[in-house]
Amino acid sequence: MTNNNYISMPCGGNGICGKCKVKILKGDIPENKRDKQFLTSEELKQGYRIACGHTFPADTEFISASENFNAVSDYTANPPIKPIKANNLNHAIIIDVGTTTLCFRLIDNTGVPIKTITFSNSQRAFGADVLSRISKSAFGGFSQLCGILKNDLKKGITELLKDFKDIIPQNIYIAGNTTMTYFLRNMDCRGLGTYPFENNAKDTFSQNSLEFFGKNFPFSAQITILPCIHAFVGGDIVSGAYFLNMDKENNSLFIDIGTNGEIVLNSKGKLYVSSVAAGPAFEGGSISCGVGGINGAINSIHLKDNSFEYTTINNFPPIGICGSALIDLTAELLENKIIDKTGLLSDKYFSSGVKIADKIFLTQNDIRQIQLAKSAIISGIQCILDYAGTTAPEIEKIFIGGGFGFYLNIENAFKIKMLPKNFSEKISLCGNTSLGGLSKIHTSEKNDYEKFITKTVSVNLAETETFQKYFIDNLNF
Repeated sequence: MTNNNYISMPCGGNGICGKCKVKILKGDIPENKRDKQFLTSEELKQGYRIACGHTFPADTEFISASENFNAVSDYTANPPIKPIKANNLNHAIIIDVGTTTLCFRLIDNTGVPIKTITFSNSQRAFGADVLSRISKSAFGGFSQLCGILKNDLKKGITELLKDFKDIIPQNIYIAGNTTMTYFLRNMDCRGLGTYPFENNAKDTFSQNSLEFFGKNFPFSAQITILPCIHAFVGGDIVSGAYFLNMDKENNSLFIDIGTNGEIVLNSKGKLYVSSVAAGPAFEGGSISCGVGGINGAINSIHLKDNSFEYTTINNFPPIGICGSALIDLTAELLENKIIDKTGLLSDKYFSSGVKIADKIFLTQNDIRQIQLAKSAIISGIQCILDYAGTTAPEIEKIFIGGGFGFYLNIENAFKIKMLPKNFSEKISLCGNTSLGGLSKIHTSEKNDYEKFITKTVSVNLAETETFQKYFIDNLNF
């Protein structure tokens, strides 16, 4: 890292994933042992290096070779830029702050989207998951992580407004998972990483933008950061549940699938909220050739005539596999008996892995990571149903949110047993419901959101007797 250029390091710079590949444009950076481990001889000649193995001089220039973090939107509700004549409306900026991705949207006084952009969370330089960042925070990186996130927000807001010189938003609404909320509010997050996993961000945070970002911020607006209701249930999932009117949708279930699988259940009019640690597999982390939902990510796969057909985001050349394609690929390997129900690869592929494209493989360890993630999701669902005293057949509607969920092939999710079979034909894919909730807050009566929060009951699934039993039982496909 140099000149504030943060390179994605999913393993937190421990040198075990090889995903922080960069191409040196200026400067002499000799190859080392780590470079030789992860790069081909041709790549070494062309000036590629593994970033976490080097300390770059200040005048070094390089580009990330493994990921392209241009503004990529995974959300379909993104109409063309609208012509705005004057700042005569109560405009707002709404921001969904995720561990992997940040999404910014400019809306008018009725909540209609004007412009949307997304890009990667620069904290990725310190690991793909929140625990890596909590650990970094505990060992002297707290101020840096807070500063990186605020800088990302300023960059996103500037990009969002660059075509609208006459618009001065009066409000900025932000929802994030618990860890991101702590960093935004400059709160010590060490308690989130150890039992009993305390949550000190239960209140709605409000502050003027000139105080929050500093006096050099270009305009004055009221910033509102949504509260968290549990150590692993942040403002983003509750915003999504609020958007979906979960308090009025009796016998319904809302799932946001990511590093944490967050679940909201309405059982007989009572709202239960919880989460499970699915791990970063569905967001490209912990997978040898995994990437997030970025340009060039393989997002769907089909095996036909012994070869793989796939699509990539924005039709870029393939650079890796994102979460939705991992589900597809696992289902295809199962159906074609390349893996068995225990997840074991056949002898032909056990050592080498399954080749998808040039330098893109799925390994035995990758399959194990997928098993852990999918087992956590279905076990969490079964467990919260038990806690509420209801069953899968009684659930009438299932909503799946998030960028990953929007591209999910439901049929393949059932094939790998990530969702209860009784959910068939009840599922709606809802996209970024967190943004939807923020937009609703902007257009609803004051305190309506706070009233919604008071209806929720937080459940710690990890402490229930049945979760571990379900988790072990659900590891098989």
